[in-house]
Amino acid sequence: MRVKKIIIMSLVLLLASSSFFLSPYLTTKISSNDFNTQQLEFAIQQENLIALSLALKGSLLHSERWLYLARKLAKSQGKVAFQLAKYNESKNEFKQSVIWYQQAIRLEYLASYISLAQLYVHQNELSKAQNTLDLLFQVRPYNSNELIDLQAMILKIKITIDQGKREELERYVSNAQPLLRKHTQGQLLLDDIKVFEVLGMVNPKESESFSIKNNCSASLQLFATNLHHLKQLQILIENFKKQPLANFVCFSTPKYIPLPALSCSDNKKSAIQCDESQWALLADKIDSRYIGIMLPQGGANVHLGILYFDAKDNVDVFSHEVSHLLGFIDEYPLPENHSKCDDSQSTVFSHNIAVLNKLYKGTRAAIRAKVLAQVSWAKTIKETTPILQKRINKNGDNWLLGTPQKYKNEVGIFPAKTCEKNPELKEIAAMAYQPLSISTQLLHFEEKFPVEYIALLQSNNSQFLMPSFHYNVALAFFKKGDVAKAKYWLKQAAEKEVDLKKKSRILLGDY
Repeated sequence: MRVKKIIIMSLVLLLASSSFFLSPYLTTKISSNDFNTQQLEFAIQQENLIALSLALKGSLLHSERWLYLARKLAKSQGKVAFQLAKYNESKNEFKQSVIWYQQAIRLEYLASYISLAQLYVHQNELSKAQNTLDLLFQVRPYNSNELIDLQAMILKIKITIDQGKREELERYVSNAQPLLRKHTQGQLLLDDIKVFEVLGMVNPKESESFSIKNNCSASLQLFATNLHHLKQLQILIENFKKQPLANFVCFSTPKYIPLPALSCSDNKKSAIQCDESQWALLADKIDSRYIGIMLPQGGANVHLGILYFDAKDNVDVFSHEVSHLLGFIDEYPLPENHSKCDDSQSTVFSHNIAVLNKLYKGTRAAIRAKVLAQVSWAKTIKETTPILQKRINKNGDNWLLGTPQKYKNEVGIFPAKTCEKNPELKEIAAMAYQPLSISTQLLHFEEKFPVEYIALLQSNNSQFLMPSFHYNVALAFFKKGDVAKAKYWLKQAAEKEVDLKKKSRILLGDY
């Protein structure tokens, strides 16, 4: 009897494995909720779609069982392939994510086109993103799914902005206006395009500079190359308003600039450098003394009247760089052979750094007066705070420049690291000095900007300002050998100055 039962069960199992019998049978059982655990598991092994779907629904999201079932179902269900792609993307497994998005696309799951394009954007593969969206419009008629159309067109416009293709952008925006205006998300995009002047900068409506109108020392017009960074600039400006330097700088709304128009170097590890002659094309539409540009990557720096920084720089880095426009010098070592470190200074050149001889001979009073005449912060040094220390040697009495550590909490004359990399200064026994013995934001970005430096700026907010960005344009043309244009832009830069000596220096190109 036992042998007979085994034979019968074997026949049942053989029949159950047949596609002509098992699948319809179990499908009916599972669909009517008339099954047991063994039947469900066996149906899953046979990749029965109803069983797989039911089991997936009952599995913990993204668990091992869920992943196993999803991979089975994704062979035929676009939505599940899409879910797998999203899961892999959340794990930063981008290659796998692309594979599953492409599988979902093959199964005509439309949302996958949008998500795959967005993934390519995040990977800075803009051409692939554009191609994916173009494919979407090729495989289905426009206006067959308005929500998909809206998402695709918004993303397409943003990608085109990133690429700096203004002619294509104008065409896309014009064609998509009716659709965009029907939806809040689309109208917000149109508003951003207008506010940030994405389709072209307009001439300033007022002839009076907003820096004069707002009574600030320096006006700074910020630019970015995509909408995300433009919004980031708005946040940066708001955060900067909480910084100590906020009262000395004023901003207008950030503006868009196409990345190709800047002609910047693509070396991620070096300071950002761009072809600054390009600003000649836009100068008449910029109502500010300085320009600041946020770029996707590169090292932050200030070159005369232009500030460069990247999207990863925080408000402390930004504040540090802005201080250079206002006339402060780095207190960390400048590059070797920097112009400020090639000799002891002939004139005062910054709020916080003086490059002076280390040793002096003569009377203390006479030397003190001579040194203080070369130090911009001289008036903030108390008469009781020494700036010289006596040194006796075989050649007679010498005075070593520097405030003793006993007075480290006072404003004095303390060694700075600014010119440490310049060997020529050591040969002539000179070095850089600063007003404070403590570390400041000019040495480390995360440090505070000292109140003593704010006081220096308040007492003299214009003498050490960098020349306007027009000077950069002049220098760029001079390097290209176009002397006529260089002279023209030097005149434009000189017009931004009030001090006659500074005007003269700028006209001579001596800054």
